[in-house]
Amino acid sequence: MLGQTRDVTISARSFGRVLASLCAAVLAAGRPATASAGDAPAGAPAETGAQEAAPGASASPAVAPAVATVVRMVHAPVSVGKSGEALSIEANFDNAHLLRQAFVVYKLPNGALGSAVFQRSGSASLAYVAVIPAEMMAPPGLDYTIETERVDGVRASVFASRARMHHVQVAEAPINAVERALLKRLGGRRSTASARFEYVDFGARPTSKTASDLKVAEHYWKAELAYTYRLLRTVAEFSMRAGAMRGKSPGVGRREDGEDYKAGIYYAAPSVRLRSSDSWHVEAELLAGLTEDEFAMGLGGALLLGDPYGSKITLGGETIGLWKPTYFGSRFYSRVDFPAGDSLSLAPMIEVTDMPTARKLGIRLVGEATLKLSDAVSAALRGGYQARQPESGGAGVSVGLQASVAF
Repeated sequence: MLGQTRDVTISARSFGRVLASLCAAVLAAGRPATASAGDAPAGAPAETGAQEAAPGASASPAVAPAVATVVRMVHAPVSVGKSGEALSIEANFDNAHLLRQAFVVYKLPNGALGSAVFQRSGSASLAYVAVIPAEMMAPPGLDYTIETERVDGVRASVFASRARMHHVQVAEAPINAVERALLKRLGGRRSTASARFEYVDFGARPTSKTASDLKVAEHYWKAELAYTYRLLRTVAEFSMRAGAMRGKSPGVGRREDGEDYKAGIYYAAPSVRLRSSDSWHVEAELLAGLTEDEFAMGLGGALLLGDPYGSKITLGGETIGLWKPTYFGSRFYSRVDFPAGDSLSLAPMIEVTDMPTARKLGIRLVGEATLKLSDAVSAALRGGYQARQPESGGAGVSVGLQASVAF
């Protein structure tokens, strides 16, 4: 009986130990594990255990935020630039603290490479600007890419690449296109030097209304050298001519030195031609000269309608002697130039003039033929008819020669 009671007691103790072990296992399985932030399962916040362990305490996050390692850029590509004007490339960079530098790498049409460094612009909306110099902006354009270099030395293209750059078209300024086309047409020759000689005979006419039987042969010769340089822009060209005009005119009268009716002037005249449009040009001229008696000033001008180096109409005039004691004469003319072949051009001209010191207007009808001997050399022949008083026999002819060299 005692043996049976001892066996039952042992069995009860064993059963109690087993039951306690099972309860401890169950409690251990249901209790939250206390682990480091790196061991927390995905989707569960790592700081939960700490909050339950110390309610109300401010605990720092167990996981540090990720450090940014990528530089991002916001950039609006530039597609068109202007010739001769600097080009600004604009951009914004995220995580700029990682940048050592950022720059634009551009390639010119001849394959040469250049670079422009981005600088802070001082604007909140536009953080960085890189400027491509104006001298690099020429037709037909250039290509560019944007590259960055991080503080850790890593270099990368953040827009386009050196293998496939972005193209910027550079439009040629209209005046540049005009200059280039005209210069090509002129064979690249901007300068012209010319020499001209002309003899004009108005015939004999009376020295006065009362002395109709006393007539003087009115005539003069004119020799001139000229140089022209063509800019082919708004200032199309400027010229300088110098020469002499010598002859006799009844309007001069008798002179104390015995050289009766002698008239003449030595002169120099700079001029400029301005381009208003392809078919409208204006010339202005200032003349200074020395006549037989004194110094004289003069002004001249012309309006050119049409092609300045081809078919055109010219309306012009000039006067020498702006005040009465120095007056030498004036002339007004119209001229039409037109081609008569590949190497020949013709130019009829009508001129009304009282030069030299004639005191009476006369009319000249002149024709000029210009023959192009080569691309650089040309020669012109001029001839015509003129008269002061045709009813009294005062009529004559004129002849002239001109040679020009372009270089």
